[in-house]
Amino acid sequence: MNNFLWLEQWYQQHCEQSSGITITTTETPGWHVRIALQHTPWDSLPNAVLKNTRHNETDWMTCRLIAGTFDAVGGPLMLGPIIQTFRNWIESQA
Repeated sequence: MNNFLWLEQWYQQHCEQSSGITITTTETPGWHVRIALQHTPWDSLPNAVLKNTRHNETDWMTCRLIAGTFDAVGGPLMLGPIIQTFRNWIESQA
């Protein structure tokens, strides 16, 4: 299953508990993804850096868990890898 279909299904299962998903662009250019985890099984996990890579000015991303929110930023071609990082993290918590 591709990551975007997986994210849609994850959201459908948790949308009543979650505050939602926000995907926006940044000025750098790049992506900013926030996935609220409040009132889900992942709400109380400690803050952590889940991934931090920087290969060049366009190939980079930082994914963190901050106060019950998955918060990630990345270069213009990193939206897929950001969602893959979220998926990997969720699946590793099972």
